[in-house]
Amino acid sequence: MTDDLRARLNDMPTGELVEILQGHDLEQWRPEVFPLVEAILRERHVDVAAVKMSVPHPVEDETEFESLESVESFSAVLPANLCRMALQEAGIEAWLSTEHLAGVAPPLGFTLGVDVLVRPASAAAARAVIASLQDGTAAIPEEPEPCPRCQSLENERVPEEDAEPSVLAWARHGPPPAQSIWRRRCKSCGHEWE
Repeated sequence: MTDDLRARLNDMPTGELVEILQGHDLEQWRPEVFPLVEAILRERHVDVAAVKMSVPHPVEDETEFESLESVESFSAVLPANLCRMALQEAGIEAWLSTEHLAGVAPPLGFTLGVDVLVRPASAAAARAVIASLQDGTAAIPEEPEPCPRCQSLENERVPEEDAEPSVLAWARHGPPPAQSIWRRRCKSCGHEWE
C-alpha cells in the first residue's frame, strides 16, 4: 500500500506536494502521507525545511483589533444608545464604552461617561452625523399645517405661555393635565391653535 501511495504522490507536480506539506490537512490526507511527501521533495532537491517554515498562517481580520475612536461622550446610557443607533442607521459601525458600568453604578457611569466609539476611518463621518442630529438638520421635516381660520400654510410653532407659575398651579389644582407645550400661530391672520 505504501509503494502504491508513494507512486501516486510521485506522479504529482512539485507545487501540489508543497501545498500538501504546508497545509498538513489530516482530514484530507492520512498521517503517513507527509513523510512520503518530504522524501519525494528531497529527491527533487526542494528545501523541505524552508517549505515547512513558509507555512502560510491564517491572517486574522485586522479590523477586529483596530483601535476605536471616541466621537461623543454622554453621562447616561440611553442617549449614548440613541446616538449609536443613529450612527448604525447611517451605516457606521459604533460601540459604547462603559455601557454596563453606567447601568449598574450610575454615579460611576456619570463620572466616567459613556463614550460612543467608531473605527478611526469612520470618525469624520460619525461626527458629521452627530452634528446633524444636534443642530436638527437630520430631523424629519414638519409638514405645514393649514390655519383652521384662513387656511394659510404660513404659520409657526410658538411656545405655550403659562398664565400662572407652575408651583402655584400645582398647589391650587394638582398636577396639570398632559398637554402640548407648543402652539401654532398663523402669520397671516394671527390665529393660534394647538
